This record gives sequence, structure tokens and C-alpha cells, in this order.
Amino acid sequence: MAQHSDVQLKPPAVLQTGAGALARREGLGLATFVRQFPAGCIGAVILVFVTFFALAAPLVTVHDPTQVKLRERKQIPSWSHPLGTDYEGRDILTRIIYGGRVSLAVSVLSVLLGTTVGALWGVASAYIGGRFDMHSQRLLEIFMSFPPLILAMMLVIGMGAGLWAVVIAIGMTRLPFGVRVVRSVALSVKELA
Repeated sequence: MAQHSDVQLKPPAVLQTGAGALARREGLGLATFVRQFPAGCIGAVILVFVTFFALAAPLVTVHDPTQVKLRERKQIPSWSHPLGTDYEGRDILTRIIYGGRVSLAVSVLSVLLGTTVGALWGVASAYIGGRFDMHSQRLLEIFMSFPPLILAMMLVIGMGAGLWAVVIAIGMTRLPFGVRVVRSVALSVKELA
């Protein structure tokens, strides 16, 4: 007489196919993403918020960021000045919003500059090779030997003050990493070809 065990075998699940099934199996979706990466979602919301206010600065502010009003200087926060005023009577919130425009412009332009020049340099270094590749890699190692902030300050001092000097200096600090990554990919593609 056969004995029955307490373990019961379950029939295999039916395989589901399609993008919807893949999303259900891997748990893809906005709610899952928010649960798994809450800090990233908060950062994305803040970035969208700052970008919107920086781009719409003339529409969302009522004060001029550069207009001096000595009668309103050093005021505490109020309905007319939510963050108060500075020592020259300028609205602090308006100055922060307009300052966000400059910060966004510098960050976007410096990343574009560093990425574009780095990609072109990396491809050229991989495909030309030889002495050009060797000398360019040694130059990048010199760039990478300096801390990025020190390198950026040295470049700004050398080029002089100005918005474009800051953009070029920050872009140059990102350049070595872009060149290295693109060069390695270009070398692997060159070997496969």
C-alpha cells in the first residue's frame, strides 16, 4: 500500500509572453520604480521643479532681481517677499530663481562641451592610434592627476572671468572620463571590424 506524503506538487505555471507579461514578471511600472528608488524620484521632482521655475522666471516672479530698493533692505520674510530681501532691498527668492537659469545654462553647456569633445577625441585617438594615441592618453593622465575643482579653478584663472570660461573649465574636467570611455568602445569596435 502506497503512503501519501504531505508534499503536493503544483502544476507548472503557464508561460506568458509579450511586453505586458514581461512588465508584470519583472515588476516594471511607475509605482514599483517609486518604491524601489525613492531618492531618485525625489531628485527628479526637484530637478523638474527647478527647471520649470528657471525657464519661466519672468512669468513667475513679480520683482526685478537687479533693482535696488534701499527702503526695503534687510526685510524679514513676508507675503510680498517670501524669503525676505538682501542688504540692497532686492528680493531673495527672485534672485534665487534667476540664478537657477545661469546654473542650468552652465551645467548643460559644460556637459555638452565635455561629452562632445570627449567623444570626438576618443574616436580619433582609437582610430588614428600610434603616437597620437600615446600622447593624448598621457595628456589625459595629466588632466586626471589634478582634482577636478583645482583644475577648474586653474583654467578659470588662466582664461579670465566670465560665463564661457566657467563652462569651458567645467567641461574640461569631464573631458578625460568621456575620452577614456569612448576610446575603449571605439577600440573594441575597431577590433571587431
